[in-house]
Amino acid sequence: MYTPGRVPSAATDSRVGRILHAVLDVGLAVALALVCVRCLVPRRALLGLGAGAELDTLVLAALALLVARVAVASLARTSAGLAPGSWFAGLRAPAVVLAAGFAFVVACRPPTTSPMGADEGPYLRQLAGLFLEGRLTEAGLEPGPTLLWGPFYLLAHVVTLALRAAGLDVAANGWSEPYRHAVRLGSAACALAAASLTWHACRRFYPPLFAAVCALAFWLGSPLFHYSWAEPAMAHAPAAALTSLLVWLWLRVRDGGAGAPSWVATGVVAGLVVSTQRYDVYFLLLPLSAVAGAFVE
Repeated sequence: MYTPGRVPSAATDSRVGRILHAVLDVGLAVALALVCVRCLVPRRALLGLGAGAELDTLVLAALALLVARVAVASLARTSAGLAPGSWFAGLRAPAVVLAAGFAFVVACRPPTTSPMGADEGPYLRQLAGLFLEGRLTEAGLEPGPTLLWGPFYLLAHVVTLALRAAGLDVAANGWSEPYRHAVRLGSAACALAAASLTWHACRRFYPPLFAAVCALAFWLGSPLFHYSWAEPAMAHAPAAALTSLLVWLWLRVRDGGAGAPSWVATGVVAGLVVSTQRYDVYFLLLPLSAVAGAFVE
Protein backbone atom coordinates (compact mmCIF):
# COMPACT_ATOMS: atom_id res chain seq x y z
CA MET A 1 0.00 0.00 0.00
CA TYR A 2 1.30 3.42 -0.92
CA THR A 3 1.59 5.94 1.92
CA PRO A 4 1.42 9.63 0.90
CA GLY A 5 4.71 11.44 1.36
CA ARG A 6 6.72 8.25 1.24
CA VAL A 7 8.74 6.69 -1.56
CA PRO A 8 7.40 3.23 -2.44
CA SER A 9 9.90 0.59 -1.36
CA ALA A 10 8.55 -2.59 -2.94
CA ALA A 11 11.77 -3.08 -4.88
CA THR A 12 13.99 -2.76 -1.84
CA ASP A 13 11.72 -5.04 0.19
CA SER A 14 11.97 -7.80 -2.39
CA ARG A 15 14.41 -10.66 -2.29
CA VAL A 16 16.67 -8.83 -4.75
CA GLY A 17 16.54 -5.77 -2.52
CA ARG A 18 17.50 -7.77 0.55
CA ILE A 19 20.40 -9.34 -1.34
CA LEU A 20 21.53 -5.86 -2.41
CA HIS A 21 21.36 -4.70 1.21
CA ALA A 22 23.44 -7.67 2.36
CA VAL A 23 26.06 -7.24 -0.38
CA LEU A 24 26.48 -3.53 0.37
CA ASP A 25 26.58 -4.15 4.11
CA VAL A 26 29.23 -6.84 3.84
CA GLY A 27 31.21 -4.81 1.29
CA LEU A 28 31.14 -1.72 3.49
CA ALA A 29 32.17 -3.69 6.57
CA VAL A 30 35.05 -5.34 4.69
CA ALA A 31 36.19 -2.02 3.21
CA LEU A 32 36.21 -0.34 6.61
CA ALA A 33 38.11 -3.28 8.12
CA LEU A 34 40.68 -3.12 5.31
CA VAL A 35 41.12 0.62 5.86
CA CYS A 36 41.83 0.01 9.55
CA VAL A 37 44.27 -2.84 8.84
CA ARG A 38 46.00 -0.92 6.04
CA CYS A 39 46.54 2.01 8.40
CA LEU A 40 48.65 -0.33 10.55
CA VAL A 41 50.80 -1.96 7.86
CA PRO A 42 54.30 -0.43 7.49
CA ARG A 43 54.87 1.26 4.15
CA ARG A 44 58.05 -0.73 3.50
CA ALA A 45 55.90 -3.89 3.59
CA LEU A 46 54.16 -2.75 0.41
CA LEU A 47 57.09 -3.87 -1.77
CA GLY A 48 57.55 -0.57 -3.55
CA LEU A 49 53.91 0.30 -4.15
CA GLY A 50 52.89 3.94 -4.13
CA ALA A 51 53.20 5.44 -0.66
CA GLY A 52 49.70 5.45 0.70
CA ALA A 53 48.05 5.29 -2.74
CA GLU A 54 46.33 1.98 -2.01
CA LEU A 55 45.05 3.34 1.30
CA ASP A 56 43.50 6.31 -0.50
CA THR A 57 41.88 3.88 -2.94
CA LEU A 58 40.41 1.88 -0.05
CA VAL A 59 39.07 5.02 1.58
CA LEU A 60 37.44 6.15 -1.67
CA ALA A 61 35.95 2.67 -2.15
CA ALA A 62 34.53 2.73 1.38
CA LEU A 63 33.02 6.17 0.74
CA ALA A 64 31.50 4.98 -2.55
CA LEU A 65 29.94 1.99 -0.79
CA LEU A 66 28.67 4.27 1.95
CA VAL A 67 26.99 6.57 -0.58
CA ALA A 68 25.43 3.54 -2.28
CA ARG A 69 24.20 2.21 1.06
CA VAL A 70 22.65 5.56 1.94
CA ALA A 71 20.88 5.61 -1.42
CA VAL A 72 19.49 2.12 -0.83
CA ALA A 73 18.53 2.93 2.76
CA SER A 74 16.63 6.01 1.62
CA LEU A 75 14.29 3.73 -0.33
CA ALA A 76 14.00 1.01 2.29
CA ARG A 77 11.79 0.81 5.31
CA THR A 78 13.58 1.28 8.60
CA SER A 79 14.78 -2.05 9.93
CA ALA A 80 16.29 -2.81 13.30
CA GLY A 81 18.76 -5.38 14.52
CA LEU A 82 22.09 -6.61 13.25
CA ALA A 83 20.86 -9.19 10.74
CA PRO A 84 22.62 -9.12 7.36
CA GLY A 85 21.08 -6.45 5.22
CA SER A 86 20.19 -4.16 8.12
CA TRP A 87 23.54 -3.33 9.75
CA PHE A 88 23.70 0.05 8.01
CA ALA A 89 20.01 0.48 7.17
CA GLY A 90 19.71 3.72 9.11
CA LEU A 91 22.50 5.53 7.30
CA ARG A 92 21.63 8.86 5.77
CA ALA A 93 23.45 11.89 4.41
CA PRO A 94 24.88 12.91 7.84
CA ALA A 95 26.78 9.60 7.92
CA VAL A 96 28.43 10.46 4.62
CA VAL A 97 29.42 13.90 5.96
CA LEU A 98 31.12 12.43 9.04
CA ALA A 99 32.71 9.58 7.07
CA ALA A 100 34.14 12.08 4.60
CA GLY A 101 35.67 13.95 7.54
CA PHE A 102 37.31 10.76 8.76
CA ALA A 103 38.65 10.07 5.25
CA PHE A 104 40.10 13.58 5.12
CA VAL A 105 41.87 13.10 8.45
CA VAL A 106 43.32 9.77 7.32
CA ALA A 107 44.49 11.37 4.06
CA CYS A 108 46.30 14.08 6.06
CA ARG A 109 48.46 11.51 7.84
CA PRO A 110 52.01 12.78 8.52
CA PRO A 111 55.23 10.88 7.73
CA THR A 112 55.72 7.66 9.67
CA THR A 113 58.77 8.95 11.53
CA SER A 114 57.14 12.18 12.73
CA PRO A 115 56.71 12.63 16.51
CA MET A 116 53.35 11.70 17.97
CA GLY A 117 53.28 14.16 20.83
CA ALA A 118 55.06 14.93 24.08
CA ASP A 119 53.48 11.91 25.81
CA GLU A 120 54.45 9.43 23.11
CA GLY A 121 57.10 7.61 25.16
CA PRO A 122 55.11 7.12 28.38
CA TYR A 123 51.94 5.98 26.60
CA LEU A 124 53.75 3.54 24.29
CA ARG A 125 55.56 2.07 27.32
CA GLN A 126 52.24 1.77 29.13
CA LEU A 127 50.55 0.08 26.15
CA ALA A 128 53.44 -2.34 25.65
CA GLY A 129 53.61 -3.15 29.34
CA LEU A 130 49.88 -3.67 29.79
CA PHE A 131 49.03 -5.58 26.61
CA LEU A 132 52.29 -7.39 25.83
CA GLU A 133 53.81 -7.93 29.27
CA GLY A 134 50.74 -7.90 31.49
CA ARG A 135 51.99 -5.24 33.89
CA LEU A 136 51.73 -1.51 34.47
CA THR A 137 54.97 0.29 33.67
CA GLU A 138 54.08 3.96 34.12
CA ALA A 139 52.89 4.77 37.62
CA GLY A 140 50.70 7.86 37.77
CA LEU A 141 49.91 7.91 34.04
CA GLU A 142 46.25 8.52 33.30
CA PRO A 143 44.78 5.14 32.29
CA GLY A 144 41.87 6.33 30.14
CA PRO A 145 43.76 6.78 26.83
CA THR A 146 45.46 3.42 27.29
CA LEU A 147 42.07 1.71 27.56
CA LEU A 148 40.64 3.45 24.50
CA TRP A 149 43.72 2.77 22.38
CA GLY A 150 43.91 -0.82 23.62
CA PRO A 151 41.75 -2.51 20.92
CA PHE A 152 43.71 -0.79 18.14
CA TYR A 153 47.00 -1.69 19.79
CA LEU A 154 45.99 -5.36 20.03
CA LEU A 155 44.91 -5.29 16.38
CA ALA A 156 48.34 -3.89 15.51
CA HIS A 157 49.96 -6.77 17.39
CA VAL A 158 47.93 -9.29 15.38
CA VAL A 159 48.86 -7.53 12.12
CA THR A 160 52.53 -7.51 13.15
CA LEU A 161 52.53 -11.22 13.93
CA ALA A 162 50.87 -11.89 10.57
CA LEU A 163 53.52 -9.83 8.75
CA ARG A 164 56.29 -11.70 10.55
CA ALA A 165 54.67 -15.01 9.66
CA ALA A 166 54.72 -13.84 6.03
CA GLY A 167 58.48 -13.36 6.28
CA LEU A 168 58.63 -9.57 6.71
CA ASP A 169 61.09 -8.00 9.11
CA VAL A 170 58.73 -6.12 11.43
CA ALA A 171 59.56 -6.02 15.14
CA ALA A 172 56.79 -7.23 17.45
CA ASN A 173 58.19 -5.23 20.36
CA GLY A 174 55.31 -2.82 20.92
CA TRP A 175 57.23 0.13 19.48
CA SER A 176 57.50 -0.56 15.77
CA GLU A 177 55.54 1.11 13.00
CA PRO A 178 52.25 -0.86 13.30
CA TYR A 179 51.96 -0.05 17.00
CA ARG A 180 52.59 3.64 16.40
CA HIS A 181 50.01 3.62 13.63
CA ALA A 182 47.58 1.95 16.05
CA VAL A 183 47.71 5.00 18.31
CA ARG A 184 47.16 7.27 15.31
CA LEU A 185 44.19 5.21 14.17
CA GLY A 186 42.79 5.04 17.70
CA SER A 187 42.92 8.80 18.13
CA ALA A 188 41.30 9.35 14.72
CA ALA A 189 38.53 6.93 15.70
CA CYS A 190 38.08 8.74 19.02
CA ALA A 191 37.75 12.04 17.18
CA LEU A 192 35.19 10.48 14.84
CA ALA A 193 33.28 9.21 17.88
CA ALA A 194 33.38 12.71 19.40
CA ALA A 195 32.02 14.25 16.18
CA SER A 196 29.33 11.55 15.89
CA LEU A 197 28.18 12.03 19.48
CA THR A 198 28.19 15.78 18.96
CA TRP A 199 25.93 15.23 15.96
CA HIS A 200 23.62 13.00 18.03
CA ALA A 201 23.35 15.73 20.66
CA CYS A 202 22.88 18.59 18.17
CA ARG A 203 20.22 16.84 16.09
CA ARG A 204 17.91 17.02 19.10
CA PHE A 205 17.69 20.75 18.41
CA TYR A 206 18.59 21.19 14.72
CA PRO A 207 17.99 19.35 11.40
CA PRO A 208 20.20 16.21 11.13
CA LEU A 209 22.22 17.30 8.09
CA PHE A 210 22.88 20.77 9.53
CA ALA A 211 23.90 19.15 12.82
CA ALA A 212 26.32 16.84 10.97
CA VAL A 213 27.95 19.78 9.18
CA CYS A 214 28.34 21.59 12.50
CA ALA A 215 29.83 18.47 14.11
CA LEU A 216 32.31 18.17 11.25
CA ALA A 217 33.21 21.84 11.62
CA PHE A 218 33.76 21.26 15.35
CA TRP A 219 36.18 18.45 14.48
CA LEU A 220 38.14 19.99 11.62
CA GLY A 221 38.03 23.59 12.86
CA SER A 222 39.31 22.97 16.38
CA PRO A 223 42.52 21.58 17.95
CA LEU A 224 40.83 18.18 17.84
CA PHE A 225 41.90 17.90 14.18
CA HIS A 226 45.54 18.37 15.18
CA TYR A 227 45.33 15.79 17.96
CA SER A 228 43.44 13.34 15.73
CA TRP A 229 46.51 12.50 13.65
CA ALA A 230 49.45 14.93 13.98
CA GLU A 231 49.98 14.43 17.74
CA PRO A 232 47.79 11.42 18.51
CA ALA A 233 49.77 10.12 21.48
CA MET A 234 48.13 12.70 23.71
CA ALA A 235 44.98 12.38 25.78
CA HIS A 236 43.03 15.03 23.85
CA ALA A 237 41.22 12.85 21.28
CA PRO A 238 40.18 10.13 23.80
CA ALA A 239 39.09 12.88 26.18
CA ALA A 240 36.98 14.50 23.46
CA ALA A 241 35.24 11.18 22.78
CA LEU A 242 34.46 10.58 26.44
CA THR A 243 33.30 14.13 27.20
CA SER A 244 31.03 14.04 24.14
CA LEU A 245 29.60 10.74 25.38
CA LEU A 246 29.10 12.26 28.82
CA VAL A 247 27.20 15.23 27.38
CA TRP A 248 25.01 12.90 25.29
CA LEU A 249 24.21 10.75 28.33
CA TRP A 250 23.54 13.84 30.41
CA LEU A 251 20.98 15.06 27.88
CA ARG A 252 19.23 11.70 28.18
CA VAL A 253 19.03 11.72 31.97
CA ARG A 254 18.23 15.43 32.06
CA ASP A 255 15.15 14.98 29.89
CA GLY A 256 13.83 12.29 32.18
CA GLY A 257 12.68 8.81 31.38
CA ALA A 258 16.19 7.34 31.68
CA GLY A 259 16.38 4.23 33.81
CA ALA A 260 19.04 2.98 36.19
CA PRO A 261 21.34 1.70 33.39
CA SER A 262 21.61 5.22 31.95
CA TRP A 263 22.52 6.63 35.34
CA VAL A 264 25.13 3.91 35.88
CA ALA A 265 26.58 4.50 32.40
CA THR A 266 26.77 8.23 33.11
CA GLY A 267 28.69 7.57 36.32
CA VAL A 268 31.11 5.17 34.61
CA VAL A 269 31.77 7.59 31.77
CA ALA A 270 32.24 10.46 34.23
CA GLY A 271 34.93 8.40 35.95
CA LEU A 272 36.59 7.65 32.63
CA VAL A 273 36.60 11.35 31.75
CA VAL A 274 38.56 12.18 34.90
CA SER A 275 40.91 9.21 34.38
CA THR A 276 41.63 10.34 30.82
CA GLN A 277 42.25 14.04 31.31
CA ARG A 278 41.84 15.32 34.83
CA TYR A 279 41.52 18.90 33.62
CA ASP A 280 38.08 18.00 32.27
CA VAL A 281 36.71 17.47 35.77
CA TYR A 282 34.38 20.47 35.29
CA PHE A 283 32.31 18.34 32.88
CA LEU A 284 31.14 16.44 35.95
CA LEU A 285 28.99 19.46 36.77
CA LEU A 286 26.57 18.23 34.09
CA PRO A 287 25.65 14.86 35.67
CA LEU A 288 25.81 16.43 39.13
CA SER A 289 23.21 18.98 38.03
CA ALA A 290 21.01 16.11 36.84
CA VAL A 291 21.39 14.36 40.20
CA ALA A 292 20.57 17.60 42.03
CA GLY A 293 17.53 18.12 39.84
CA ALA A 294 16.30 14.60 40.59
CA PHE A 295 16.50 15.25 44.32
CA VAL A 296 14.76 18.62 44.00
CA GLU A 297 11.87 17.02 42.15
